[in-house]
Amino acid sequence: MTDIHQDPRYLLTWKLRRAFKLLGALSDQYCEQFDISAAERAMLERLRGWGPATVPDLARLFIVSRQNMQVRMNSLLEKGFIEKRPNPAHRRSHLITLSDKGGALFEQIKQTEATLLETLFGGIPASDIGAAHGLMDKLIANVLGELSEETNNAI
Repeated sequence: MTDIHQDPRYLLTWKLRRAFKLLGALSDQYCEQFDISAAERAMLERLRGWGPATVPDLARLFIVSRQNMQVRMNSLLEKGFIEKRPNPAHRRSHLITLSDKGGALFEQIKQTEATLLETLFGGIPASDIGAAHGLMDKLIANVLGELSEETNNAI
């Protein structure tokens, strides 16, 4: 029987987990200069890309509790990066939208992240990056196939 720790699939999974943790730590460190957390940056990106959403919608998307999401939204609201707007579909659940200040901040973040990406991916051939995209697409599809319907629907 082969030792699982020698299985290339196991080793790749371990490296993916390690990269995820390292990228998370780098993101936290990097976001400090903008006075936001990496999680708050993700919220700004979501609102920038897909428009207004309710706190419960965002909580489901990020697979966190509504209370956890509310704490993050309160922080962004206090900093002036988001705004609450009336929700025509639900009286008590406001729509959260990016403020002008939040939009400007996110544009600044994206511009400075471009430099970081050049550093992180410097020296890696485009063909390797393309192959990694293909591998990740297949892996994500396989993981989605293994998730329960309830978890899959929450993502």
